Amino acid sequence: MADIHISTAIDSGATIGRADGRPTAGRTPSTGGDRGLSKEEAEEFTQALGQIGGGMWRQILWAARVGIPDALELSLREWVDSRLGGYVKMAINERREVVAQLTASVDHGGEGLSQREAADVVGVGHSTIQRDLDPNGSSDEANPQVAVKPGDPFGSPGRVQLVQELAAQRRPSPPGMVPFPERTYSCLVVDPPWPVRKIVTRHRPWQGVELDYPTMAVADIETLPVGDLAEPDAHLYLWVTHRYLPDGLRIAAAWGFRYQCLMTWNKHTGVVPFSWMYDTEHVIFATRGNLKVAKRGMRLSFDEPPVRDGHSTKPEVFYDRVRNASPEARLDMFARREHYGFDAWGSEAAS
Repeated sequence: MADIHISTAIDSGATIGRADGRPTAGRTPSTGGDRGLSKEEAEEFTQALGQIGGGMWRQILWAARVGIPDALELSLREWVDSRLGGYVKMAINERREVVAQLTASVDHGGEGLSQREAADVVGVGHSTIQRDLDPNGSSDEANPQVAVKPGDPFGSPGRVQLVQELAAQRRPSPPGMVPFPERTYSCLVVDPPWPVRKIVTRHRPWQGVELDYPTMAVADIETLPVGDLAEPDAHLYLWVTHRYLPDGLRIAAAWGFRYQCLMTWNKHTGVVPFSWMYDTEHVIFATRGNLKVAKRGMRLSFDEPPVRDGHSTKPEVFYDRVRNASPEARLDMFARREHYGFDAWGSEAAS
């Protein structure tokens, strides 16, 4: 697909909603300028947004204002469900903060959306938006559509720079040095920050982003002292992305473990960066010595939608499965938070 110069595609600076300021009844508004997005351009943007992190509210809001779903003749919800793999689920407190920001007036630092427009951006019903805004159930639609304020990231003309800022959102802090444990473990869960990268180009400014956490080179992941931290008889659970599955198999062997099988997390949502929807994550299960699983016959797959309470957060059902299969002592490397029955290691767990 040909490169798109973003400044010519979306310089119209339109806001979500119709030109008269009224909601659009489920249909995403067009950009409203002399030249709207073509279907090819909308397809290109859709794929790019999927690589940034499809289904996240900021990307959905931006796409609505640019007119991507409208160019594809889809409503906003249809576009998110069919092309981004669905909305990213948020914790209730997080969603309430987002709803408050979306419905607050521009003069008060918000986005100036109506409650129904906010519902389409977040992916919930209108009644849920009302409850988020007013626990007593008030249905006051007191946030009329307003013009985009000067300097607003979705309406100002410096689009290349501004889309890069949208995509970047957060820059990772440099990784801190955390001492490794001084003991050994019979079970090790390792969720390394694989070096996922996005390409920086002027024609695709949304791709010039870093992840919101520091990554590691594959060679550095391989040098982690996992073998030294493991008992002679031990289980390894190594999280891998699709791209780094071959590296994960090689690294597990380098750490002294034998591959046994692959566990799969079915998330029922995902992105479509190329052709297939990436709606799964995987765990390499490998062993060394003669340690058997404590419970036979458990399924290798587990279903649970992701919860946006932190980047790369893994589901509790996975930890339940590990507790049933592998004995203590257990170590969770690169842990985002502490889990019962595991020692947590990593910069986030230590903070």
